[in-house]
Amino acid sequence: MNKANFCRIINELREGERLQDKVASAVRQFNSIVHSDYPEPFGMVISHSILVVELLAEIMDDKMGDIEFFCYELDFGRKYEPGMINDEEGNEIDLSSPERLYDTLIDQRNKRKKECQ
Repeated sequence: MNKANFCRIINELREGERLQDKVASAVRQFNSIVHSDYPEPFGMVISHSILVVELLAEIMDDKMGDIEFFCYELDFGRKYEPGMINDEEGNEIDLSSPERLYDTLIDQRNKRKKECQ
């Protein structure tokens, strides 16, 4: 998968999460008016985003779980702070954006290939 497609998919996941949050917030505000058995709309979309993350991890050969960490723990890079993640040699891993995530994944894959040769 090329970098442009990878970043497009990650950015669309982020926007989907943002939209879900807005809709859920609006529904919670009007919960006394709107009586629903489903207090969290778009609940099914969440499972789809999880599947997309799993597929990206498989495609990108993400052995360390960096994609899932980037999306969910780092809130698509928004919670990243310089120096918070290091590799085995102590080098900083920058997961501040989809582009940096992609570069990290490619670097890790190339490193594994060299080790196998």
